[in-house]
Amino acid sequence: MKRILALLLVILFVFMLPACQNQSSGTNSGNKQELTVSNSEKEENESSKTESVSNSESESSAPEIEMTTAVQISGDEQTGELPEIEGPERFVELFLKNPIDEYYLNEMETAASVSMMLNVTNNSMKYWEAEVNSVYSELMIELGEDSEAFKKIKVEQNAFSNDLVVATNEIREEAEKNVTGSMVNIEISYRLMLLYRGRAVELLCSLYNITGEVNVTLLGDAAG
Repeated sequence: MKRILALLLVILFVFMLPACQNQSSGTNSGNKQELTVSNSEKEENESSKTESVSNSESESSAPEIEMTTAVQISGDEQTGELPEIEGPERFVELFLKNPIDEYYLNEMETAASVSMMLNVTNNSMKYWEAEVNSVYSELMIELGEDSEAFKKIKVEQNAFSNDLVVATNEIREEAEKNVTGSMVNIEISYRLMLLYRGRAVELLCSLYNITGEVNVTLLGDAAG
C-alpha cells in the first residue's frame, strides 16, 4: 500500500513540473518585454532632450545686431551753430569728431563776409548730402539689399528724398519771413545743411550698429 502511495506521488510530481516551468518562463518573458519597453522609452526621452538642447544651442548661437538710433535735436539754432546729437554715448562721442562739422565751425569763425559765409554753408550742405548717399550705399552692402533691415532703411530714405522739395520750400518761406537782406540765402543754405546732417546721423548710427565705427568723409569734390 505504501509503495502504491509513493508511486502516485512521484507520478503527480512529474506532471506538475512542466507546468511550473512554463509559468516561470512566461514570467521571465514578461519581465524582459517590460524591460525592453522601458529602455526604448528611456532612449526616446534622451533623444528628445538631446534634440531640444541642440535646437536651443542653434537658436542662441545666431548673432543678433542691437539696433540703436540717434537723432539730431532740432531747436532754434542761429546760423553758425550746430544742434546737439542724441543717441548712444559712444556713437555721439565718435560722431562729434567728424571732419564736416570741424570744417564748418572753423570756416564760419573766420568768414569775413556774407559771400564767404554762404560759401561755407553751401559746401557743408553738399558734404553732408554726399555723406548721406555714401553711407546709404555702404548699408546696402553691409545688410544686403534684400534684408528686412535694409528694406526699412530704404523706405525711410525714399521718404526723405520725396520730402526734400516740400522741406526746401518750407525752409525758404520761413527764412524769407524771419530774415532780411543778404542773410536769407545763408539761412536757407544753413537749414538745408542741417536737414542733410540730421539724415546722415540716422544712417551713420545704423551703420555703427553693424561696424561699431563712425567714419565721416569730407569729400573734396562734393563742394564742386
